[in-house]
Amino acid sequence: MEGQQQTRKKGKNSVEMLDRLSELPDPIIHHILALMPTEYAVRTCVLSKKWRQHWTHVHSLNFKYYPSGSFWPSFRGGAQKFERFVRQVLRCRQPCKLRRLKFHGSRNLSLRNRVFNYAKLHRVEELDTDFCDFPPRFLESQTLRTLTAVYTLPSSLGFAALTTLQLQSIMLASRDIFSSCLKLEHLLLINCSWVVEVFNISTPQLISLTISGLRVDYKLEGNRRNKKLLVITAPSLKVLYFRGTYPPLLSLNKCKVLDKVSIQMYPPDCCLCNRYNWKQECNSVIQRMAEGLSHVKSLTISVDVRKKSNKAKGVRRTSR
Repeated sequence: MEGQQQTRKKGKNSVEMLDRLSELPDPIIHHILALMPTEYAVRTCVLSKKWRQHWTHVHSLNFKYYPSGSFWPSFRGGAQKFERFVRQVLRCRQPCKLRRLKFHGSRNLSLRNRVFNYAKLHRVEELDTDFCDFPPRFLESQTLRTLTAVYTLPSSLGFAALTTLQLQSIMLASRDIFSSCLKLEHLLLINCSWVVEVFNISTPQLISLTISGLRVDYKLEGNRRNKKLLVITAPSLKVLYFRGTYPPLLSLNKCKVLDKVSIQMYPPDCCLCNRYNWKQECNSVIQRMAEGLSHVKSLTISVDVRKKSNKAKGVRRTSR
């Protein structure tokens, strides 16, 4: 009997511990649900009557669908099931402000327009998507502050309140795509490729710029590599982080208030390295770059010098 009572007591205590989550204030529960994929948040409606409506108050929606067998985690079910699920969530969710939206994978134009127009209507502040051919109504958004675009360059970047922009795995084929971002303060270019001869980054309010994994499409003219020029015109820029193939020519003449600059370079494709003296050219570019950044408080320039073979060892040179 004693053992049975202890077992019951332990079982009762475990139930009480599980119930502690239900005793949390509703805003905290809604915040917890907003951190998970919307598919899982909706499933909590079966826990109890109290939980039936919690998911309808989440301030963030996370929809991801990729075909079966894809490396990326996504919605469980086919494309049609995913589309029905998204439409039902938008119908049932309470008319509260939408702080964050992540929408990836769907190729249904009608559904995408429905999602983006819903986001605009509910004053979305942050958007992460791999589809950037936005409907005209969404382009009029006055609340979008953060945009993360993957694989596809947005059809427009002229959002009135946009302060943070991240482009990932996108080909930068236009010379100047940021001039319409009048309030942009933070720009991140991650694993993007650059094919134009001169690429401009010109934004009046930009404070921090991160360029990581930049792939530059170099072409050889005889035994010489054609020049690539990155022109940064940002009078308010304070922090610059660059990591990519070298040596591009950087023009920072109009960035007078820079406090911190970190530049990490690594060589281009091996076949190009074999056909021109990239080490000598890199040294020349680094010297000119350091002279042009003499006013920066913290300057770090590092170069990854690798051998021509695949089994290369890295050597870092730092110039301050």
